[in-house]
Amino acid sequence: MYFIGGILNILGSLIALIGNINFKKDIKKQTEIVCGGNSHLEKSFIKQSRLSAIGFSFIFIGFILQLIAS
Repeated sequence: MYFIGGILNILGSLIALIGNINFKKDIKKQTEIVCGGNSHLEKSFIKQSRLSAIGFSFIFIGFILQLIAS
């Protein structure tokens, strides 16, 4: 169980990290000045918050499994 917890911690960290990686084309879309709001920026915020929540959930579950195993 300790090994599974460690794997979940690593997987959760990678998922949370993926949400914060932006490519050049995405950055250009997110920084454009648009009348009425930038929909690309809003989509980016939603994606980042969802992936961060999923990643931290994996980290939490991995931590609990490691705690139980020790």
